[in-house]
This record gives sequence, structure tokens and C-alpha cells, in this order.
Amino acid sequence: MNTTIKHEGVISQIEGQKITVRIVQAMACGTCNVAGHCHASGGKEKTVDVYDANAVNYHVGEVVTVIADGSVGHLAVAWGFGIPLIIMLATMFLIKAFTGQDTFAALLSIAALIPYYMILYLFRNKIHRKLFFRIEK
Repeated sequence: MNTTIKHEGVISQIEGQKITVRIVQAMACGTCNVAGHCHASGGKEKTVDVYDANAVNYHVGEVVTVIADGSVGHLAVAWGFGIPLIIMLATMFLIKAFTGQDTFAALLSIAALIPYYMILYLFRNKIHRKLFFRIEK
């Protein structure tokens, strides 16, 4: 079963094909299946960048719906939290096994995340193609 995540928002800016949508979450997020994994919950104002070839069909101030597949959320959580956790734990246990030093193992396990996040940053354009939002009026 594929879940669809929908949030209503207002277009705050349009630059070329990039549409910036301001989303204010209501308390209805408490009933959403993915509310625990969604950073848009909690009643705060968030902005989402949506890339659409038909951006000229929209205007600032227009109310739109931002849509993402549930699989996009799962992929984002895996890349943002799951893989770093695995890297940290693997590094910590390996260094602890070879050196026997807890402090050294803990520090290196945190330092091991630096190359991971640098790689994510370098491949952000490729990642952007997999993690995307759609927009509709």
C-alpha cells in the first residue's frame, strides 16, 4: 500500500521552474499515518521547494496542494537517519574491537559521518531527482 502525503499551502515565491510553497500545519497532522516522520507537523510554518516545468501557470499567493509519495518520506528517513546510524554503529564496534578504547571509538564513529554527509551534499542534485514533490491547484 502506497501512502500519499498531501499538504495545502500558499505560493510565496516563483523563480523560473522553482515554486516555493509556504505550508502551515494544522493539528490534523495528529491523525496522519506519517506524522511522526514528517518535519512539517507541529503547527509550524514550513517552506517546500517544488520544481515544475509549468510554473508559469501559477502565481504568488495562490493556494495549492503539495503532494509526495509515502515512499519519498521513507527514502528521506533512510538517507537522513538509517544509513548514518548504521555507519556510526559499525564504526564504533569495529574501532572498539581493534583498539579497546571506548572514547576513541565514539569519536571516530561521529567523525565517520562527515564523509557520508559530504557525499550526500555532492550528490544533492541526483538525490533531488528521487526526492521530489508535485503541486496541484
